[in-house]
Amino acid sequence: MIITIAPSKGIKCQVSDFSLVVDPEKGSKADIVLRTKTDVPIGEEAEKEVIGAGEYEIAGTRILGIQLSEESSAKEIRTAYMVTMDGIRLCFLGDSLRRDLKEDELDRLGEVDILFLPYPTKEYDGKKIAGLVKQIGPRAMIIFGAKEADQLAKDLGQKPEKMEKFVTKKK
Repeated sequence: MIITIAPSKGIKCQVSDFSLVVDPEKGSKADIVLRTKTDVPIGEEAEKEVIGAGEYEIAGTRILGIQLSEESSAKEIRTAYMVTMDGIRLCFLGDSLRRDLKEDELDRLGEVDILFLPYPTKEYDGKKIAGLVKQIGPRAMIIFGAKEADQLAKDLGQKPEKMEKFVTKKK
């Protein structure tokens, strides 16, 4: 699996010629497009996107959408996703996290191989995020979005490594 992150193109996870993209700009093309934040009402352009809570299976890729009820409102739906792709469990929390996940939300996420986390989030500081990461217990974490990620890594007792792309296998 090859993972790349570009602000305008979102998070792209690719295995062979199959791709999953999370939170790209409107109109982006991929086999699967996930939206962690969707405005209500949902427009026609979202027809071929996975939005909201539910269980999905597309071309052998399993997706569990968990609605973040306390993060959602009448104007937008916020969703965390657990995706099993090429035998690797990927967790996408989106950029809107404002609180700790509830115990049932953590249970539904289950075991996480790679956690994708923007940093900083709008209302969530590094110490809270470090606590959340420890609760989730991923094998690896991909932080994106800001230079302050070095501080988060320090809070977690880790040394970050900056990469253009991340390549991994189930092993």
